[in-house]
Amino acid sequence: MKDARSAAGLAPVGRMVTGVARPVFARYGFAVAAILTDWRAIVGVPLADHTQPERLAFAKGQRRDGTLHLRVESAWALEVQHLSHRIVERINAHFGFRAVARIALRHAVLSARPKAPPASPSPSPSPPPSEGASELETALAALGAAMARRARETGG
Repeated sequence: MKDARSAAGLAPVGRMVTGVARPVFARYGFAVAAILTDWRAIVGVPLADHTQPERLAFAKGQRRDGTLHLRVESAWALEVQHLSHRIVERINAHFGFRAVARIALRHAVLSARPKAPPASPSPSPSPPPSEGASELETALAALGAAMARRARETGG
């Protein structure tokens, strides 16, 4: 039996997203749209924070061995260039086929991204160990106090 929404001509948005997004991604060269959506998971946090995929260009009629055009902050360009073969390997492993053969870098300021959620507040330091505390308890209390002090000083 059909859902009442389906019978009324309504459908969940999730069913339409793929059909709507495919032409948009294809227009910008992202036949493999997951490069955009999974970039952080593919390359890892440090690289994802300083790079952005712009487009994936293929030879006419091909959908493999493409060139990934990557926007990179200037200070990270040399690092990304040295890691480019690993980035290509990670992308291809992610997709299970040779989607990317080369990376072309473009030095540019990255476009604005959603900010990461703020870090949870650090717990308050535990009270100093009692007089009969073990050496381990004393060391842990000192470590906790030093970490709390450092967090206050750095604003983290």
